[in-house]
Amino acid sequence: GGIYMAVYLLLVLLVPLFHLVLRGKNGPMTAGLLLVLAVIYGGIGVWNAVHIRTTSYTVDGHGAAPMKIALISDLHVGELIGPRQVEKMVEAINAIDADIVLMAGDLFDVAGPQAVRNLEEIGEILKGIRSRQGIYAVFGNHDGGLNGQHSYAAQLMESWGMTLLQDEAAMLDGVAI
Repeated sequence: GGIYMAVYLLLVLLVPLFHLVLRGKNGPMTAGLLLVLAVIYGGIGVWNAVHIRTTSYTVDGHGAAPMKIALISDLHVGELIGPRQVEKMVEAINAIDADIVLMAGDLFDVAGPQAVRNLEEIGEILKGIRSRQGIYAVFGNHDGGLNGQHSYAAQLMESWGMTLLQDEAAMLDGVAI
């Protein structure tokens, strides 16, 4: 559904633009071009959703002990992201060999945790995240879903070994999380 919505929004923006630029000429060719652009746009969206990207940064800790941190954001587990993709993500996280793992929100898709198929399997996979000093998570705007599932999401995340921070901070070796 998210892919269809993205393509629909693209078309809502491009159809009037193409109409203004072409002044209504070449209707069939314009429609074909818009369709090709929509398919390319949707394909790029799917490709980005299923391919994991990692980026490394070095931050000067101003005298603090060196620390390797893995930051994960916007997994959106749900309709498009399932167990196989989550397994790839966990492998990528574990390959970093992090001291701390941070989850910066939107673990679940917009429908929330109750809409996730294979939720138990995904939970078992997420329990496989390795970190020397813990896994810390915060909610994103999707984690509670459309029906206010925040307490259920919190219960799941904590049962999977994550420390959920809600309007609070944690201190690790002088580093505030």
